[in-house]
Amino acid sequence: MPLSLVFRARLAGEAVNLATPTMAVGGEPVKALLLRPRVALLDGLVSVIADKTTIVVGQIIFLVGGLLAARPALPPSSRLVPIMTGLLAVEILAIGGFALVQASGGLGGGGRLLGKIGARVGLGGERYLQGLGDLDRALAGLYRHGRRRLIASALVHSVAWATGGLEIYIVLFLLGTPISLGTALIIESFAGGVKFASFMVPASLGALEGGYVAFFEAFGLTATAGLSFVLVRRLREMAWAGLGFLALGVSQRAHPPLPPEERERAA
Repeated sequence: MPLSLVFRARLAGEAVNLATPTMAVGGEPVKALLLRPRVALLDGLVSVIADKTTIVVGQIIFLVGGLLAARPALPPSSRLVPIMTGLLAVEILAIGGFALVQASGGLGGGGRLLGKIGARVGLGGERYLQGLGDLDRALAGLYRHGRRRLIASALVHSVAWATGGLEIYIVLFLLGTPISLGTALIIESFAGGVKFASFMVPASLGALEGGYVAFFEAFGLTATAGLSFVLVRRLREMAWAGLGFLALGVSQRAHPPLPPEERERAA
């Protein structure tokens, strides 16, 4: 599969996640649909669901490392570590439950129930039940036979999360407020927890700004430095989102929607 297609699908999906009130998951079906010229829709959906799961697992791994490094770096009176530890526990329970549902083949159960209800009230939906069953079986098979790939994906995502700490380090250096790379990594690991807690807010607007200010001040930096960094990051996110929507438009022009009769046969 061409890397350019994967990159374009990723850009477009993340742009939708960032800019729309879809709880940071609205772009995942977009990714699967954009991969459809080269990847079957079922395989695309399995890949984006598994990827979303390992993204959160990678963030948990990064947050664990941040908490371990923060204990000796923060004063004993700081409440930041207990708060972030509680958030970590919530994340583990949430993603653990989601992974269990996938591994047990229960992800499509709710969809099948809604489909049956829809069929009873005359809204249709019967033709999607087979597809939901296929999705359940594919996900369960991945968790049985692809555990090494899932672990590798989570580790790669944890490294990707850590690059956000490198961004903090570079931006603050350029702004004339240098900090250690270790502190930057701790701050970014905590910010990942805030992103998880505010997933229902598009781009975590407000929550992320407040979180960065609190984290910067906890490590002896100024609120101004925190807000300045967030502004730079928001500009970067806006640029990538713009490129993502551009990629979405290009993909739609290159692969226009199928006519209704062909969509029926494809389904």
